[in-house]
Amino acid sequence: MSLRALENGELQRQKSQASRRKKNASSDRVTADLSSMNLTPVVSDRVAIRQQIASTTAGNRNRFLIDKKEFWLPLLPEHNYIRKLVEKHERLSDEEKSKVGRPQIALPFFLFFQEHSISA
Repeated sequence: MSLRALENGELQRQKSQASRRKKNASSDRVTADLSSMNLTPVVSDRVAIRQQIASTTAGNRNRFLIDKKEFWLPLLPEHNYIRKLVEKHERLSDEEKSKVGRPQIALPFFLFFQEHSISA
């Protein structure tokens, strides 16, 4: 090999070693930054309420689909979501069936008043 080729080869090796050092140093900084952070997800009140509403809504939806299965099943193909729900519901015990779709949110109480005509 010529002297120039040897010099170029040596320069390329030095560059690759320097770039490896930079990569290692930057990855060390990233892991140090991540290790000092608390990565546990925080569930705010708003998120908790949304999750509770979503789970209650899903239960109500499933209960509705199971209750109205005689309307849905003739319209759908043989393998469908409602048939799977019905089969899953049939495997539940009586105690578990009573809990399915039960509202978990305490709804406000409304008192309705009747209008009374005042006769003079």
